[in-house]
Amino acid sequence: MSAAALSPPTGLMPRFSGFINAMKRTMGDVMLYRHEVGPLVLLLGEFLTATQRRLTALHARFAAGKLAAAPRSPRPAVERVAGGRPRAGRRPPAIPPGPLLLTVFRAGFDEMLQALLDDPEMRALLAASPQAGRILRPLWRKLSPRPLPAVLRLPPRPRRPKAARVARSESRGGTPSPQPSPPLGGEGEGTRHEPRSAAAGLWEPTPCLPPWPD
Repeated sequence: MSAAALSPPTGLMPRFSGFINAMKRTMGDVMLYRHEVGPLVLLLGEFLTATQRRLTALHARFAAGKLAAAPRSPRPAVERVAGGRPRAGRRPPAIPPGPLLLTVFRAGFDEMLQALLDDPEMRALLAASPQAGRILRPLWRKLSPRPLPAVLRLPPRPRRPKAARVARSESRGGTPSPQPSPPLGGEGEGTRHEPRSAAAGLWEPTPCLPPWPD
C-alpha cells in the first residue's frame, strides 16, 4: 500500500465526509456489543447522512458561485394546502436531545468538528450562506454539551424601536396611554361651571299681564 493512500484528505468536503464516516463506524462498533442502541444508531445514521448530503450540495453551489442572493419567499397557505400532496400518516420517531455521541457512545468528536469549523473555506461558506449554520448547529449539539462556537452563533436581533413596540402593543389590544381631555364648552382654564337646578325655569320672572278693563 502506498503512502499516498494513507494520507488524509486535504479538501474541506473530503475531510467532512471522513468525519461523518468515522462517527458511523464508531456507532456500528458499539452496536456489536450493545444491541439496545440499534434503533438509535439507525436514527443517528440517517441524520448524519442527511447532514453530509445537505452540506455537500450547499458547498457545491458555493464553489460554483450559484448561491441564492436571497431566500425564497414562502408560498401562501392556500397554495400549500391545494398542492395535492398526500399527508404523512405518522411522523418518524425523533432523535432524543443532548450530545448522544458523547453520552451514549462515549465518543468525543467535537474537537474534529471544531477543526473543520476553523478551516478558512468553512468559515467562508458560513459567512456566505446562513443555511450552512442551520445544518451544522444541530450536528454540534449531538456531539458536545458546550455552547455553540462563535462561528455558529446567530447574530443578536436588533431591538425594536420604542414607537413600533407601542404601536404593536395597541394593535394587539393593549391599553393606550391616557390623553388630556380638552376643557368643556371651549372656555378658558379656571372657569367654574355651576350646576343648574332642574327647577331653574320656575324662578324666571313671568311676563306682566295687561290691566283689567274699567
